[in-house]
Amino acid sequence: MSQAPSPRPSRLAVVLLALCLPAVAAAQSAPAPAAASAKATPLFDAPDHPRMHVAGVRDALHPSVLRALTQAYALAVRKVRTVPSCRALFERLGADPVQMLMNSRYKAASPEHENPNGPCQRGAAAVTAVGSPEVRLCVNFGALPTAGATLILLHEALHYAGLGEWPSDPGAMTRNQINLMIRDSCGL
Repeated sequence: MSQAPSPRPSRLAVVLLALCLPAVAAAQSAPAPAAASAKATPLFDAPDHPRMHVAGVRDALHPSVLRALTQAYALAVRKVRTVPSCRALFERLGADPVQMLMNSRYKAASPEHENPNGPCQRGAAAVTAVGSPEVRLCVNFGALPTAGATLILLHEALHYAGLGEWPSDPGAMTRNQINLMIRDSCGL
């Protein structure tokens, strides 16, 4: 006797579709851009739906982590769109900051990351590799204030864009130096 397939994939598709429909409807009902704004870059074309990042969530996240991610993601997108010095951090690397945030895939930190010797227990709130869109969020990410969580998302998006970090990259800035640069450049 075979079991019926789990309804989870279809529910996930319905949830993702429901989240995308408001952005699609807004795009379809928006007036055509004027000729003067034809030079708009993809940076400003991205949807501004506050829950759009949910499509980037690839794991069941702790509720506090998901809540912090939702708030921080919206602020991160707003900062890179409206603060030229924040946007410039990515442009120096040849990257579109909104694309870096939109294409990031957020997952829960693995047990290896959360173990007593793992990065989450040594003060990291997120873990990624240079050039990778996968961002592992530690449980402690959920306890950060919105500005702190936003800084972390921007920090990890810069790694995705190619920014190295000491000690893996001996000539690069330290974690704290990167964080100070983001704080100053993005007004956090």
